[in-house]
Parts: sequence; C-alpha cells; structure tokens
Amino acid sequence: TPDVTGVAGTGPAPASEKRAEADSSPPAAAATRDAPPAAEPELAKAAASAVASESDTPTGASVESILDAAIESLGEAAAVARVKTIKRTGTVHVEGEFGAFHGTTERVAVVDAQARSVMNLGDAYEQTLGWNGQTAWSNDTQAGVQDAQPYQRVQLRMVAAVSPLVPLRGGVFGAIKLLGTREFAGLTCDAVQASGPPGGTFYLDQQTKRLVGLTLTINDPQLGSDVTLVQNYADFQEHDGVLLPHKVTMEVGQDQMKLVHDYTRTELNGEIDLQGFQRP
Repeated sequence: TPDVTGVAGTGPAPASEKRAEADSSPPAAAATRDAPPAAEPELAKAAASAVASESDTPTGASVESILDAAIESLGEAAAVARVKTIKRTGTVHVEGEFGAFHGTTERVAVVDAQARSVMNLGDAYEQTLGWNGQTAWSNDTQAGVQDAQPYQRVQLRMVAAVSPLVPLRGGVFGAIKLLGTREFAGLTCDAVQASGPPGGTFYLDQQTKRLVGLTLTINDPQLGSDVTLVQNYADFQEHDGVLLPHKVTMEVGQDQMKLVHDYTRTELNGEIDLQGFQRP
C-alpha cells in the first residue's frame, strides 16, 4: 500500500512463458523516521536525500502538513503508538493471462523492525517475502529463494508500518514532493511523490485525509520490462482505535494482472514468531 502496505507475490506465470508475475504483497516498508539499514543501499540512499523534500505547493499547504494530517486520520497518536505487532489474514483473488486463482494472504510485522508477506494459491503458486530488519528476501514456487527486488523491499517496509504514510513522512522512500491535486479512483486527492527507487506516488483523499492509493514502478528481471503497479486501499475499519484498510486491490501493467486482498482477521500486539522473518 501489496497493508506497499502492502507490493509481495503476484501469482503463477503463464505456462507459455514460465515467468513470475509482479509482487502481490503490498509488499510491503516500516513505520520509522530513521534511515533504513545499511544493508539496503537503495533505500538508504533515498532516505539520505529526504532532507531536500519540497514543500511548495499550488495550494500553499506544505507536503509535510498534508502528510501529518493524513497520519492523524489513522487515529489518536497514542493509539497508533501502542501498535507493536500486526498480523492480518484473509483471502486473495488473482486474475491474469494465466487464468484465475483463489487463495489465502497473510501479513505479519514487528512495527518498524521486521515484516513478512505470504500469498498461497495452493498447487498453482506460493510466495513468501521477508525482511528481518537488515536484509529482504523472496521465496516462491518458481524462482526459489533469492534477494528481494527493490520494489519488494519498499513494499515490505510498508507492511512493517501501521500505515505506509509513516515511512513516507519519515523519508524512508526518498525526498517527498507534493504534485498537487490529482484524481484517483474517482476521488479528489493530494498526490505526494517519493523520489527513491523504485519511485512512487501516494494519493491522499482530500476529504477524509486517508491514503487511498499509490503507484509504483516495478523493475523485475522476471517481468522483462518496467510496468506500473496501482494499489488501492478501501473498506477502512477501526482496530483498537486505529483505522486499517480491509480491502487492498492491485493492478499490474495494462490489464496484465489484478489481485484483490480481503482481510478478514486483524490481530494487534499479539505474539509473533520471529523466526518467520529470517531467510530460509
């Protein structure tokens, strides 16, 4: 918001091409105002440039003030601060040139520190993405275990946050710039651009102040070319005083793939198996 927030696994590749599709987990970034670990050079470089964030806007409001208002819309600051772990489970429906599949989705995080995103489509495809606070990895049915792609690391940092807005405001995704008023999913939004790789634009509903969508550029060797990931957040519900989206829709490329995540269970501050964040 692949809860990024989260761009992880994208589903089975067409049998004729045998390639993995785009990430389905929004995949995911962590809620921190600190720079990312040195082990993630792309994000570290982006965070280092965040001091140059631009705040001049056509409306006169600063990008920082707009993001602050959006973060406040999540709930009381004390309620947001109380969230230390997050576990969300539900269903995922995937459609693409390879057909249609239905399965389960899971996102687990130690806020600001570690994240894991799992998509299981049964015998067709399964992918797990993980970030242990230093390194990020991917493990899927087709490619096995490998280093996570830059866009997957960004999505994992979003999964590790209460909201992608927090690492965005903290400069984790690079310098921030307000692009002005844009329309997204039929809503009038403030569009905020982050300069870091892979580069993204975040859309904040001017009426509710909520993050309703984002776009990321996916540059994955398995895809063969750059494509755009459009992620939409909807059906916000309150959990212990914090608003979280229960429906996350991702569209990859020009009608290349669509993934719909519906979260049916959310657990905050429960026990988490830390071993699940380690690379297999």
